[in-house]
Amino acid sequence: MNPLPLVLETNALPNELFSLIIIMINNYYLYISEIKNRFLLSIITWVCCIIVGIYYQNNIIFILIKPCLFKYKQTPFYFIYNNIGEPFYTNIQIIFFISNQMCMIIILYHIITFLTPGLYKKEYNNLQYFIKLIVFFFALNIRLCYDIFIPWSWNFFLELHNNQKINFYFEAKFNEYLETIIILYKIIIIFTFLSVLFLLFLAIKENIINFIKIYRKIIYIILILIASIITPPDIYNQLFLSFFFFLVFELYICIFFFFKKYLK
Repeated sequence: MNPLPLVLETNALPNELFSLIIIMINNYYLYISEIKNRFLLSIITWVCCIIVGIYYQNNIIFILIKPCLFKYKQTPFYFIYNNIGEPFYTNIQIIFFISNQMCMIIILYHIITFLTPGLYKKEYNNLQYFIKLIVFFFALNIRLCYDIFIPWSWNFFLELHNNQKINFYFEAKFNEYLETIIILYKIIIIFTFLSVLFLLFLAIKENIINFIKIYRKIIYIILILIASIITPPDIYNQLFLSFFFFLVFELYICIFFFFKKYLK
């Protein structure tokens, strides 16, 4: 009477394995289907951004050059070009650059929403606050660069040429201005991630208050050296940029203590 139950038990194991394999195959196809749908949505978003960029290209150009217009309230502001097709190619470059950046943001969003269901609650909360920090610092750096750094640098270099004994006449090329904006954008991205990593370093540091008291002077000296390197030998501009770096550093410290309870 004993062999029959043994046969039934050995037959039940392959059935469970077969069901498990079927479930895994179904989940695999569901994941592949979801990835295809998200990829298709990203492509549609990219195409829509290009269409919207073409329609609003004049508005985009105005937004890009607006920080420089404060010097030209009474005189006309214009760009020059040396190639007949340069304005067209520059506008296309702007549209594709903005569309690519928007598409990258959408792709990151799809990646995060695709992976978050497999995270624990604590991991999901840490990821959420990490993304909030990135968005906050990115928006802050964009705002500082757009409202302060670009107008200040534009005014500084124009005044520097006007104070020379030899007369210099400045005529800007739009493609070179666009290259400068793209470089600043990449610097902002790098600076954003460095800022977030710095705050995370402070978060995992145990005795953070003593660390700030000990190394604050060293950090100030480093910031003064950086300001001296990237500015011409003018004491007023060096002091202004150094003070700006100090203000940003202290702002980061305040933001860290504000978000400290979320980063534990």
